[in-house]
Amino acid sequence: MTTYCGIDLGVKSSAFGMVDEKGHLVAEGERPTDEECFERTFDRAVLMRVVVEACPLAEWACQVMEGLGHEAIIIDARRAKAVVQTKKKTDKIDARKLAQMSRTGLVYRGTSEVTSSASAAQ
Repeated sequence: MTTYCGIDLGVKSSAFGMVDEKGHLVAEGERPTDEECFERTFDRAVLMRVVVEACPLAEWACQVMEGLGHEAIIIDARRAKAVVQTKKKTDKIDARKLAQMSRTGLVYRGTSEVTSSASAAQ
């Protein structure tokens, strides 16, 4: 089973959502934004593709996740907002939407146009 994760990073705490290959929610929660907690939370998880929005903590979070063996992608937050817009905005909802973006492979990396992560890997 493939798992996809979205993390909405915050200075004190970060929300995460994980979905399976069919898009069904398999886990979600909120954890303190620190390396030890991230390692405890995500180390036991199967290898995942993780998507985080660009922010001051994004590079750090990706380094932690990659250190655990996960694929980590930083996306352009301004472009992602068009995809993840909802009437009700919460960190938990944003994390779920980021996980779905990871699953579909439709991500906005940096300033590039929409790319499929499968084609970007080639």
